[in-house]
Amino acid sequence: MRYLALTLLVLVLLIAISPTTTTAWDVLDRFRGDTLYAVYDITYKVELKGTQGSGTAISTYSLHIIIEKLNRTHYLVSTLAGNVTYTFTSSDLVFLHVFAPIYLANLSKYFIDMLYIPPVEGVTLDVALRKEAVVSFLNSVTRWYKLVENTSGEVCQEIKIGNTVVEKSVKYRMVTPRAELIYDCPTGLLVSLNAEIEGGTPGMYATATILVELSRLNFLNLTSIKPQQSPGSTGLPFPTATLVAIAVTVAAAILAILFFSKIRRLLRH
Repeated sequence: MRYLALTLLVLVLLIAISPTTTTAWDVLDRFRGDTLYAVYDITYKVELKGTQGSGTAISTYSLHIIIEKLNRTHYLVSTLAGNVTYTFTSSDLVFLHVFAPIYLANLSKYFIDMLYIPPVEGVTLDVALRKEAVVSFLNSVTRWYKLVENTSGEVCQEIKIGNTVVEKSVKYRMVTPRAELIYDCPTGLLVSLNAEIEGGTPGMYATATILVELSRLNFLNLTSIKPQQSPGSTGLPFPTATLVAIAVTVAAAILAILFFSKIRRLLRH
């Protein structure tokens, strides 16, 4: 709780000292509902190679972002880390016993500080903000990269990421750490991040890889993101309120047809 309170205090201070944009993030105005949500799947992998052995640690979690409209000027922004997993592999059992505690005690803390959202299931940050400060908060949550970028004036192009096509996107590259970020131009929303950090000590070499992928959101119609179904796939990576409404309507229509068919059969008898 002490760490959570301290984190929240730092976030509020970051918002207070950071310059706010002259206009609010227009997605808040264009979205007709009262609650926006987006989910990012985050994976970071650390590979260690040394004279005494080698090992790999992988951690994954989902970053849930919910923006609820309180009134015309203020929103409640919530961030939640969920579905947390840790896995370890090594070619040396003795090395693994040494590697795992180091990873949990030091490397995990490093990534927690860097990504800023504690990868602890159930830990939530809730902050009430003016509309103009929502972007500043989201970007401060993710520390060294941005979830929302100003893409106005950029030359946008089509980029394919896995089974997803971003028809109007912009790609940015960072030198330190070495990273590639892809944003959706209409909303400025981060779609994909791939970063790699290298380092080590005498006798030990480390490579850290970070992957951030947008997996779900309920304002797909405001973006240029076009999910493509892979062969045999039955799920939608980006469910929307519109699609859910259509599904409910179709289901209701089918039930109505079945109901009236049964009534007719009863009347005939």
